[in-house]
Amino acid sequence: RLVKEKGVYDVLYAWRRYLRLTKSSVPKTLVIVGDGPERGNMMRLVTEWGLASSVFFIRQLPYQEVLGLYREGKCLLLGSIPQSAWQEQFGYVLAEAMCVNTPIIATYCGGIPDVVGSAGLLVPPAHPIAFSNALLEIDNKEAYHKIKAGCAIENKKFAIEKFAETMARVYRDVAQS
Repeated sequence: RLVKEKGVYDVLYAWRRYLRLTKSSVPKTLVIVGDGPERGNMMRLVTEWGLASSVFFIRQLPYQEVLGLYREGKCLLLGSIPQSAWQEQFGYVLAEAMCVNTPIIATYCGGIPDVVGSAGLLVPPAHPIAFSNALLEIDNKEAYHKIKAGCAIENKKFAIEKFAETMARVYRDVAQS
């Protein structure tokens, strides 16, 4: 959902700063998947800032294509910002990305730290400078491989085999009572 509480503007500001600070000559691309009330304004900012060649918007993708996008991406960004009546509780995109070993950069918001564990970098909410610094950090090959190793460990929490095992145990327990 492209809404303010998902930190979509922080991600854009961080991306803009990251592109200015990165020393790599390799082209970088930010793919934003989703729709919502902030889409038009985000697209306007991307154009005004001259980022149209590095930021792409996709409204909707079939689930398998989303997983393919995660596999191809260097990392997943989730900038959720706590609100008075809402905090990110789980963030399915986090588990999906982790299951295909895609590192995460996300905020300390609600349940995000528990989901991400060692599979990514966590930054304060509403802090695009920290976000862009995290993007710069994963450009370091050693840091990136350390996070990828964390993904391999953490993604076991969300593996289909683990889910099937848990469900089988629940059904056995119910049947025995």
